[in-house]
Amino acid sequence: MARYVMVVNLTLCMRCRACIVACKTEHDLPVRDAAGNECYRIRVHEYEYGNYPNVERPFAPVFCMQCKVASCIDACPIPGVINRGEDGIVVVDNDKCDGCKACLQACPYDALSFNHESHAVEKCDFCSERLSQNLEPACVASCMGKALTFGDIDDPESEVSRLMTKKGVKIIDSLFPSSFREKYQPCVYYINTVDP
Repeated sequence: MARYVMVVNLTLCMRCRACIVACKTEHDLPVRDAAGNECYRIRVHEYEYGNYPNVERPFAPVFCMQCKVASCIDACPIPGVINRGEDGIVVVDNDKCDGCKACLQACPYDALSFNHESHAVEKCDFCSERLSQNLEPACVASCMGKALTFGDIDDPESEVSRLMTKKGVKIIDSLFPSSFREKYQPCVYYINTVDP
């Protein structure tokens, strides 16, 4: 069975937000309701660091991290609403979700969102319905900078495996607290490359 991961190359990300638009379109997510609530499966993480005049403002699309130790699964009070498949992808059964939002509060990555129209939780599931049709996730297909790479990390011939073992690739753990990678074991990796 495949073990899917997403690799986000921040060197190649153009900040265009095409991934977010493609995701909202693919999953028919509301843009913003009258109360200003927005529903998303991908959010943007921006922050500044450094001192003037050497200030940097990194930008990173944040997906559900598909954690091997997924606190959202444990937090959900209804059995079977949030599950992990054999491929490692964590999915929400929106038809069973009662909208209690316990999983939103439990997610350390703030990667879940509440859909005020369906009254259920939304999260990235690597477009599992597209995967079943042998299509890549909508965000990957729409990425003009080719910053998103998706595939089976256990397949040595896959692009993600080659990318993660490529010389000069540096995994970035500074986007989130350093303890998160060890504690939750996420399956989304952020990298920088000198030579894309």
